[in-house]
Amino acid sequence: MFKSSKKDLKEPVTLGDFVEFADFVADNVAMKDDLKSVESKLEKKITQMEIRLDSRIDKVETRLENKITEFKDEILTGQDAISKKIDKLLTEDVAKLARDDRQDEEIKAIQGHLGLEPVAI
Repeated sequence: MFKSSKKDLKEPVTLGDFVEFADFVADNVAMKDDLKSVESKLEKKITQMEIRLDSRIDKVETRLENKITEFKDEILTGQDAISKKIDKLLTEDVAKLARDDRQDEEIKAIQGHLGLEPVAI
């Protein structure tokens, strides 16, 4: 198609010019049906992409949940070991306190038997 000048714009449009313009429009401008077809294709592609994205997100969520579960299990296992050690220490402390009380009573009995004054510590 040619570029028009101001002089050309003053000339009347001929049937040939109109047909040439109509052919140009038909070949180069998207029509309503063309746009609907493109829209339909785009919607289909978007739907496919959404499905793929949802699938990927689900996989990532599953992996993340598994990692979190693993991490929690490791923490709980570590806490169990620590709890056992604390229980053992507390049991030993109770036994040591009972032994100390028994020894204090024995010392007081020996001091009383020997007639010694109790020493304050």
